[in-house]
Amino acid sequence: MLLVSAAAAAIAGTGLVAAQSLFQGDSCNFNIDSFTGANAGLVTCISSIAGAVSYSGGSMIMTLEPPSGSSNVGISVIGTTTLSLLYGTVEATIEQGNIGGVVTYLTLINQTSLDEVDYEWIGDESTSVWTNFFYRGRRERDPTTLNEIWSKQISMAENTMQSHDYKIEWTPDHISWYIDGSLVRTQNKNDTFESAGTGDGLPYDHYHYPDTPLTVNVGIWNDQDPVWSNGPVNWANYPNGVTAKVSSLKVSCYTGNIPTFTDPVVVTTATAVLETRFQQSYTTSPTSSATGTATVLTGLPAKTNDATSKTLSITLLITYVLFSFLPLMRPLTILVALAACGAHAQSLFQGDSCNLNIPNFNSANSAFGTGGHVTYSDGQMIVTVMPPSSGVPTDDGIGAIATTSLSLLYGTVEATIQQSTVGGVVTYLTLINDDTKDEIDYEWIGNERTSVWTNFFFEGIKRLCVKLGIT
Repeated sequence: MLLVSAAAAAIAGTGLVAAQSLFQGDSCNFNIDSFTGANAGLVTCISSIAGAVSYSGGSMIMTLEPPSGSSNVGISVIGTTTLSLLYGTVEATIEQGNIGGVVTYLTLINQTSLDEVDYEWIGDESTSVWTNFFYRGRRERDPTTLNEIWSKQISMAENTMQSHDYKIEWTPDHISWYIDGSLVRTQNKNDTFESAGTGDGLPYDHYHYPDTPLTVNVGIWNDQDPVWSNGPVNWANYPNGVTAKVSSLKVSCYTGNIPTFTDPVVVTTATAVLETRFQQSYTTSPTSSATGTATVLTGLPAKTNDATSKTLSITLLITYVLFSFLPLMRPLTILVALAACGAHAQSLFQGDSCNLNIPNFNSANSAFGTGGHVTYSDGQMIVTVMPPSSGVPTDDGIGAIATTSLSLLYGTVEATIQQSTVGGVVTYLTLINDDTKDEIDYEWIGNERTSVWTNFFFEGIKRLCVKLGIT
């Protein structure tokens, strides 16, 4: 029986919506030794759009189905327990999907605190599995290799088209991962201590170690990233989808004393510091990129190899800019430019200036200071990169910039932008503070016609960069 301490009771009152009820008492005997059908303790229909789940030969068969509509991402499957575990052991017999770009997982997670412990299998990596854990959703990367500090790829016997037994043992003191009864990794909590502002950057002393109730999840999903998961999947080759199997699932409660819970459950955005040099490259449906604060025009001119157009006709066309204001904390200047740096702005958008709305650029606007070659035509501000002053064709061109005279302290920026179309030229819509080096931006790489980078920086350190697909 789980010895639930006062700390556990305190957690229950913190609003952990994904982990309200704990495995305890009789529920600690949760044991599905074979799947003859659906189990009330494991919910597999949590969305109106989900892949297929069937039962055969004592296994739950999860099918990652081909994309629907205009999406290029397969329709995932997840099975999640109705109860949450506050330390204990999870055992499962799993056969992974076997296609690059398909990820099978056994995950313990809290969707509110973002604590997590897991196994993840990359479909076409048939002799390894990733073992991971996260504290409050924070990830840390080695500044040189960019590898996850708290993740390890474990070698194992052939694991596609056959099942293996996996176990996660999570206690207040350590996490251990087992494969087919053999211990393959142990992480001691004492080795995860980080002082305030170090490691994951959180502003308090803590152990980078999950300590909130976690639901148990099994599933299969499609990651089209070619870097980590060896995607994308060519779904034309898999019209019936890709499957993974779970043949057993057992949850056992921890029976020792649970330490007093002291860390914040959720670190607010104002004080959160995400992982250093963490980068991801995602491809999403066209509608995903259209919901941002900048809209990229379709029908861009074709890329040309003409030397003149490379140096003289690389332009950013801005036809609409709107700012709205929500007062809070750290001001940012809005930049729209090609490869340039901005001037600092001390004064804030506030009062009447919060209504700045430039529906078209018939001429220069006093709200913007410009540098470099900037002209106006047909309601557009045209920002042009000029050839290098050195006369050497391979040197950097002369950038141009338009920057607001006021700074924004939280709010919304909307712009209609046509990017440049030549490799080596970067178009951007940027909110930046030159003193603190805080920044939020879009960046378009000239010859990458179907994607845009979305980035943010805290005190000049790159925190999260996600590449989105666009039309």
